Amino acid sequence: EANAMHMCKAFYSQMRWADAEAARAVTSPVLFVHGSDDRIISAGEGRKWARSFERAKQMACVSVPGTSHLLMLEKGEEFNSLILQLMENLAAGPVRPVLHGFALEATGR
Repeated sequence: EANAMHMCKAFYSQMRWADAEAARAVTSPVLFVHGSDDRIISAGEGRKWARSFERAKQMACVSVPGTSHLLMLEKGEEFNSLILQLMENLAAGPVRPVLHGFALEATGR
């Protein structure tokens, strides 16, 4: 608590970063949201990560135009709308994968 970053340090000290192997084990529905102008994770790296969720029962990939790595802060209403849409889709029953802005040719998703 010596400085304003103590909360970030506490958060990241507890973080366990997933890898591609962990992503392949996910079978629950996945919503992959990426900022179109993200300079931390490139669009190519985003597509690579999205492909890793190959066992997901439902996969939705969305690239949000005009946003960076902090898209949930930059376009909070749009981000929250995507989460709500996913929840509504899950409540309605199984649906086919939805794509918007990403092409995942390798997996056909």
